[in-house]
Amino acid sequence: MNEQQKAKLARLLHVQKQKAEEQERMRLVAEVLNSFDIRDDVFPLTKEDGDLIMNEFVQTFPIAEWGRIDWEKVKNKVKIKDWNTGSIKDVLRIQGFDLTQQAYLLYSSGDFPFVKTSVQRILSNFEELTWIGWDQFIYCPTSRYVIEYFHDGDITIGWY
Repeated sequence: MNEQQKAKLARLLHVQKQKAEEQERMRLVAEVLNSFDIRDDVFPLTKEDGDLIMNEFVQTFPIAEWGRIDWEKVKNKVKIKDWNTGSIKDVLRIQGFDLTQQAYLLYSSGDFPFVKTSVQRILSNFEELTWIGWDQFIYCPTSRYVIEYFHDGDITIGWY
């Protein structure tokens, strides 16, 4: 095989790999979107936009080396003991947070796409969403708070 044929083969393999990656991404987007009862206001982020939001998130909240928020460094926080979405909503309302604000659902594991929607929409579908991936964050940059759902069932809300 000459150099020209090798280069052509390499380009074809690269294109094939890109198509496979895009198909996998579309499958994961569909899996996340299918977890929402209403999808009109749920927007999957591109990888690039997701990276930007994740960078903003980790600059706002301290992340421990094991991937969780370092809650010892967050002054304002509430741990939800007997969790349900009503308890989470109650804590947010007591703190004066607007549940209709835009927030981001971030996954710390897997390749699931991050989504942008309202806090209310995420919480309305929270139980279904927890089946997709563990170690999730609902990050609201406008009000500077986060809800961390850890795979062992811990839910903690923190804000600045």
